[in-house]
Amino acid sequence: MRLGDIAHARAGDKGNTSDITVIAYQPGDYPLLREQLTPALVRDHLADIVRGPVDRHEIPQLHALKFVLHDALGGGVTCTLSLDAHGKTLSSSLLEMELPMPPEGGNRRIEMTDTVVVAAPAGRFRGTTAPDGGALFAGIPFAEPPVGALRFRPPRAVPDWASEVDATRFRAAPAQNGNAHFPVADPAEPGTGTSAPASPGGQYDSPLKVMMATRMPETSEDCLYLNVWSPGLQGRLPVVVWFYGGGFEMGSAAPPQTDGTALSRQTGTVFVAVNYRVGALGFGYWAGIGGEQWAESGNLGLQDLACGLAWVRRNIAAFGGDPANVTVAGESAGAFCIGSLLTAPMSAGLFDKAIMHSGSTRRVFPPATATAMARDLADRVGASSMEDLQAVDVQSILAAQSQVIDSDIGTRNLPGGRSWGVVLDGVTLPRDPHEALRGGAARHIPLLVGANHDEVAMFRVLQRGRLHATGYSRPPRRARPRRSPGSRPGPGGLPRACAGPGRLTRRPGCHPVRVPDRRHLPQARHRDGPRAGRGGRPVVRVPVQCHAVRPGARRVPRR
Repeated sequence: MRLGDIAHARAGDKGNTSDITVIAYQPGDYPLLREQLTPALVRDHLADIVRGPVDRHEIPQLHALKFVLHDALGGGVTCTLSLDAHGKTLSSSLLEMELPMPPEGGNRRIEMTDTVVVAAPAGRFRGTTAPDGGALFAGIPFAEPPVGALRFRPPRAVPDWASEVDATRFRAAPAQNGNAHFPVADPAEPGTGTSAPASPGGQYDSPLKVMMATRMPETSEDCLYLNVWSPGLQGRLPVVVWFYGGGFEMGSAAPPQTDGTALSRQTGTVFVAVNYRVGALGFGYWAGIGGEQWAESGNLGLQDLACGLAWVRRNIAAFGGDPANVTVAGESAGAFCIGSLLTAPMSAGLFDKAIMHSGSTRRVFPPATATAMARDLADRVGASSMEDLQAVDVQSILAAQSQVIDSDIGTRNLPGGRSWGVVLDGVTLPRDPHEALRGGAARHIPLLVGANHDEVAMFRVLQRGRLHATGYSRPPRRARPRRSPGSRPGPGGLPRACAGPGRLTRRPGCHPVRVPDRRHLPQARHRDGPRAGRGGRPVVRVPVQCHAVRPGARRVPRR
């Protein structure tokens, strides 16, 4: 079994020490890696490159193994080599190695090995089962591939299948080239979306950086697939549909970024993750340059999600889910998408509850800004018409889309800022979501809303002080949100738990840990009680505190 078939790797060097982090595509592959990918096997396979000893550190929460290679090229030669060149040599060579098959009765390559077939209105789908009775159906197509003449067009639901559909493998993530904060593609490989640069110095010195450096196993324009994790195929279980974040420029509904195995099992819910187009391919506004025939091509990413929700509503009962109890949940860009879908006609009646974390109904761009971005992108790729844009290779679009927006997170979120995201186009989104919500358009949908105190602090840490909120002016004191006890800001605007010497901003080995501040829940319910009194459903706001802790330490917030 070739290692590259079940995992990917990222390597870097620092002085005379190199490291390789091997991350399984699927959680079920991790036991096999842990058992068979030993330091001795790595040392033998890289014998022509590695001169020194090899140690291994496991990172099980990420389904990853980290190998530290001492004096990799001998004599300190690594000091004079390019990080990227060295890293590619180590990781690509390792991925070619063959793993011995597990012994009879030992770990299998994938824990879910037995197949199961369900009959749904859309067709028959063959997935895989787990020993605990759960099942996974991966890579289910819910819309036709948005390629060729369907690029920049609304999703078209696939016809019902006459033959059995193979749902035993995950499909590609949307075509992407990362965003300004967490790039996922090597500069040497524009548009591939298959790798991520190591942290400064070439060392993954925190789980957060390992997470951000995780490669997308595969990206493609042919991406409109969803994945279903079910703890049981009988009965009517609650359904959670997950919309990933990623700044509207990156993300995936499949491992390693999205894995519903544990959440489905521990909560007893049918967990569904839906791919949606991102960047210019998903949130470009084309009516401004293509005319009325492109008026329905706005907010394509939102339309993808609505199409996926329609598939869930129609078919999820076959997977053990209750189509009348569907909760949409999302973080960051995913939450902003929910904020728009709450009142959008395209998603009316497709979900019953909503969970939004680090998002709102406010991040909507005017058509004038979106049109200027579309024109600039067309100019950069040399397209004079929408037909020309449909014919441009996807790598050129991905390379150009990051050049027509503001890279600074402060600027892009100020009035007049430029970024990919939801556009108030008047067609797919006829009303401003925030104003529609204030008018009671989603009064029947219960909301759970969460946010982090000083959330942008994480971006500041990862970008080593290169982050600026240009033009930002602090609001009057009375307009600032009330801080919870113990969250008085420290140096740099960070909570004092994160700002002092040796804390999150000074020591990369401290990682942000977010825990709900339960003291606010009763206040939130009381504060939003009047909404329920007017015939609406309650809103629960969950502030989240950020505490810096050292690896292996356990920090409990003060009550």
